[in-house]
Amino acid sequence: LVAAQNYTPGGVKVFDADTLALRADIPALTADGQRSRVVGLADLPGRRFIYSLFDADAICIADCTDPARPRVTRIDGIGHQPYDALVTPNGRHYIAGLFGEDGLALVDTWAEQPVARRILAGYGRGQQPLPVFKMPHLRGWAVAGRHAYLPAIGRHEVLVVDTTTWE
Repeated sequence: LVAAQNYTPGGVKVFDADTLALRADIPALTADGQRSRVVGLADLPGRRFIYSLFDADAICIADCTDPARPRVTRIDGIGHQPYDALVTPNGRHYIAGLFGEDGLALVDTWAEQPVARRILAGYGRGQQPLPVFKMPHLRGWAVAGRHAYLPAIGRHEVLVVDTTTWE
């Protein structure tokens, strides 16, 4: 399967990798039924995809074992305006950057009932943020060894995170 995110109108389309035939069209909706922009789409083991809803402050995991009937797990209240994300090399953790606040959302995709955990909340606390002219996407950053290297939005800094404690 191949998945493509739609920023506008919000949703995820899933295609057959061999024929490119549309297999699923998954809408991305806010609580009031409006379309949300989809960001941070990533592949997970087991015919699953994970993505964030910028306008709904949510992360969704789509299980496409049966692409005609994808099962979507939605995690709400993950933080304000997730803008991009990455998956750790082992496929276990999904880290979504939050444009609307200092911090990131972390989901353990191997958990029976996945939840979002806020990490590095308030990393710029007490400092005036700098203007953001271009969003630094997380996918171009790295997880190496037991450290993740992530951009600090509104700062001239790199966040170095210990992946055993997520601090």
